[in-house]
Amino acid sequence: MTLNTRKSASADLSLQNQQTIDKYLSLKHRLELGAVLDALDRAGITQTLLSSKSLGFDRLANDTKVNVEFLTLLIKCLWINGFFTPESHWQRLTLSPLGLKKLLQRSQYTGMLSGIEAALCGDGDYTSSQSVNLDSVQGLPSWLFSKIYEKYEGSKIDDGQQVEASEECDNLFAPLFSHTATYFKSYQCIYDRLSNHIKPEDHLFGDDHLDRLQDINTSADVFDGVIAQAFFKQIKERFDYPFVWRQPSVLVDIGCGNGSMLKKTYEFIRDHTSRGSYLAVYPLTLIAVDISESALSVASNTLEAIDTPTHVVQGSIDHPKLLWKHLQGLGFSPKSALHMSKSVIHDRDNTCEGISVADLNNVNNSFSVSLDRYGHLQSVATLRHSLFEHLVSWRPFIAPFGYLVIEAHNGLGGGFKPSDISAKAQSLLTTLNLSHDLSSQFLVSQQTFLEALKLANLQVMQLINLQKVNSEPTLALYDLAV
Repeated sequence: MTLNTRKSASADLSLQNQQTIDKYLSLKHRLELGAVLDALDRAGITQTLLSSKSLGFDRLANDTKVNVEFLTLLIKCLWINGFFTPESHWQRLTLSPLGLKKLLQRSQYTGMLSGIEAALCGDGDYTSSQSVNLDSVQGLPSWLFSKIYEKYEGSKIDDGQQVEASEECDNLFAPLFSHTATYFKSYQCIYDRLSNHIKPEDHLFGDDHLDRLQDINTSADVFDGVIAQAFFKQIKERFDYPFVWRQPSVLVDIGCGNGSMLKKTYEFIRDHTSRGSYLAVYPLTLIAVDISESALSVASNTLEAIDTPTHVVQGSIDHPKLLWKHLQGLGFSPKSALHMSKSVIHDRDNTCEGISVADLNNVNNSFSVSLDRYGHLQSVATLRHSLFEHLVSWRPFIAPFGYLVIEAHNGLGGGFKPSDISAKAQSLLTTLNLSHDLSSQFLVSQQTFLEALKLANLQVMQLINLQKVNSEPTLALYDLAV
């Protein structure tokens, strides 16, 4: 958000809202980091770290008898938050002064996981959320959870100050906390997964790691403002092309969610491009594709009132060949289609076997690890290869009109140093990485994504960075061509 520096009522309001958002970010960060620290303390990891101050990951794992692959994700979270010295690596985890201080304050986070569980069960006292004690570990999850499902009308925050509500603050507030609330199910299970009470095979697929409908709506809310404007600029270039019969006749939205992005794109084409004048003669067919039945049900309702042919198809981004076999059976050709997707590629299935814990010592940028839904540990190199294979599978289907991709990144590029980022950046990167790591999604840095595109021999016709944290892209638009 850009703040107006002139002395005016609107400037004061913007500043107040920014301060409010910063405080809410701090509370959200406390919840997410608190869930990790609560689990680590219950599993004995905290005491082991405090006893040694500096030790190798293998010893930490052996001394505590936990799920070592899952433990790497929690160590990664601590690393992002500056708990280790800059020289630390998997063979030598050395607590920083900040890390030592936070671990010694572990009692402040005791009960965070049970607080999250209470919020999910509806046991939180939402009716008194305006006066909830946010110093209470039990009360914080319920209060934050309630903010997602109740109209934001101003609440007392941790210092007792009354916050004035505004549309500006509301628009900033909702995306920040909707994402966290969406993944409460994943946070709730941190200790059970760490202690092997839940095995990887117990939650391979399905929606047990998140609130799917909330996720669908949160993702849709992101497609607005400058993000939508950048996307529509690429759309306009295609649908202002002077020969209408050489424009796409089909729009395919892969991972369509609630269908709102596809609907908004069609409405933009209809109202703001030259193609809009010829839709009666050269109609545009919309195809909404998603693996989730919940998403398809919502998308069907979203698209039913649109004045153009639509199809809602269950399919996966992992299997373009199968998808297009089905679509060709309906009479469509990939040569007439423009493909689009938003924040879907990182939620693909993984095709790599992964690495062993012993291999961590040989991994560059070693703390940037992920865990697939089968419990296999993935490094930057294995994820790059998996991404390369995925992109290659789409090559036969995206010519001549290309593939517009909005993709999230982890913000942990090669130059990332936890000691250099602000508390606000830590909060944002913790949300981004922890939620995706716990749900077996594969965020990579923009650098790794570009490397995979190059390996797949896909051309980047346009690259627009949409969001950054600490100068590192966390959301970008790619206009891809063969």
